[in-house]
Amino acid sequence: MEHFREAEKLTNQERNPAEWTEVQHAIADLLLDQGQYSEAENILRSVVDVRTRVFGPEHPDTLRSRNRLSYALWRQGKYAEAEADFGELIKLEEKVLGPEHPDTLLSRNGLAIALDDAGKHSEAEAEHREVLKLREKVLGPEHPDTLRSRNNLALALNREGKYAEAEADFTELIKLEEKVLGPEHPDTLRSHSNLIVALGNQGKDAQAEAEFRKLIELQEKVLGQDHPDTLRSRTNLAYALAKQGRYSEAETQFRDVIKIEEKVLGPQHPSTLASRVGLAGVLTSQNNYAEAEAQYRDVIEIQEKLLGPEHPSTLESCYKFAYDLARQGKIEEATGVARRAIDSAQKVLGPSHSFTHKVTFTDDHTEILTKLGKCRLPYVSSGGYVGWTSRIRKTNKDSLSIRLLDGTIKEFQPNAYGPFIEQWGLADYDQAVVIKSRGHHGPAVFIKYDIARSREIGRLDGYIPYDKMPTWAQPFSDDAPNP
Repeated sequence: MEHFREAEKLTNQERNPAEWTEVQHAIADLLLDQGQYSEAENILRSVVDVRTRVFGPEHPDTLRSRNRLSYALWRQGKYAEAEADFGELIKLEEKVLGPEHPDTLLSRNGLAIALDDAGKHSEAEAEHREVLKLREKVLGPEHPDTLRSRNNLALALNREGKYAEAEADFTELIKLEEKVLGPEHPDTLRSHSNLIVALGNQGKDAQAEAEFRKLIELQEKVLGQDHPDTLRSRTNLAYALAKQGRYSEAETQFRDVIKIEEKVLGPQHPSTLASRVGLAGVLTSQNNYAEAEAQYRDVIEIQEKLLGPEHPSTLESCYKFAYDLARQGKIEEATGVARRAIDSAQKVLGPSHSFTHKVTFTDDHTEILTKLGKCRLPYVSSGGYVGWTSRIRKTNKDSLSIRLLDGTIKEFQPNAYGPFIEQWGLADYDQAVVIKSRGHHGPAVFIKYDIARSREIGRLDGYIPYDKMPTWAQPFSDDAPNP
């Protein structure tokens, strides 16, 4: 940056606008790489104005600066504005440069990632596939832009819940990036981060924790402690800790990250808000409901204003807030928050989306998120999983259904000696489920399942005193103390 600032002193906007805009554009580019997105936006707006006036709106340099401005908007979480700007820019570039020009493809890539962050994952996936195909043809399979398209496509797959496919794509990509760009290149590090997230999404939390710790050490060395990519990895580390039940450690990590994000990105940046939602989740898990509730209320108010009430991030915050309220016994308000979120999701995403399926309770008192008919014991977890029990007519036994974020439904049936589900709940930060069931007589049976693998990982048969039970079974004991 020092060299660019020296060059800036030698340029003059009035005397030589072409030279001045070239230096300013380069400064803004570097600011984007450093994560100083707001300053980059301000500079690029000036550059676009001058280049439009001097060269015209369709000059390649003007279009190039408009592209970087749209990326600066996206980086700040202004997804709708970025999507609109990329859309307009692509039309101009296709006309002036052609549909296969690298700059046109760069803008199409920007549009795809803006769509992805706006929650339009299937549209983003389709666009990324088209851009990747064209970049492989025009630039070659090992060009850095082609590699970025592969990263972005895998990221879209991960967000759609296609975790195994995303993991395989990231693993293959990283080998190429290490060969072409080097193991410490920012793009290689970013792909590593995305791979670790895909591992965590498959329940490999201890592995994710270890990998994030190694990655953060590298990112702090290469990018700096305050870089947005480093902060994102620290947030993901906090989630990995929380999913292992280490809530106090996760809380400390979230609080530290939020302080830096508020300074570097701003208090209303989507990443800052996401970290605050993560903090609220671990506060809820530690029964600190009052602070968690305050966090949720403030974040949701900002998200509704910034992203809109129908954005997936807003909906997810609402579901988690409803869970926090329900755990406090504020059932009426919790139901109201969940219903508003469901209505918003149904309006935007349609009735077939996993957010919007309906459940009618046996007493007809409310609805939640599934289309599979009447159910009992409905529950929405802090992570957005939805579960309910139902009676299988043929066997006259109970079954537990859990709908994951990608729409997949996992089915669990209790022990044959206790076929009737009496109580159930999610454990280990939504990585496991505990079922308490009973037969026509006799003691209850407790079974713990790993959700990702649908595998039994714990069992208690027969009466066991509360203080002799493992911690995962204690909340379901008949002898559990009143809260």
